[in-house]
Amino acid sequence: MPIESDNIISNDLDFIPQSSLSWKTLHNKSIMVTGGSGFIGSYLIKFLLHISKKHSLNLRLICVTRRTESENY
Repeated sequence: MPIESDNIISNDLDFIPQSSLSWKTLHNKSIMVTGGSGFIGSYLIKFLLHISKKHSLNLRLICVTRRTESENY
């Protein structure tokens, strides 16, 4: 099941970016996520992509994983 099909996660992706954090400090940054094919790693990647688009951050994500096949993508 794709991660975005979970209602709780979809709600998180809509709610968290509305917080008053300094999202602009991430502008044009590169972020490496390890364990990207697992649940937490894929959630983090999905969130970073979402926040990058919502706040025009132009993030560059690097995903490190041992598995190339995953149900989360």
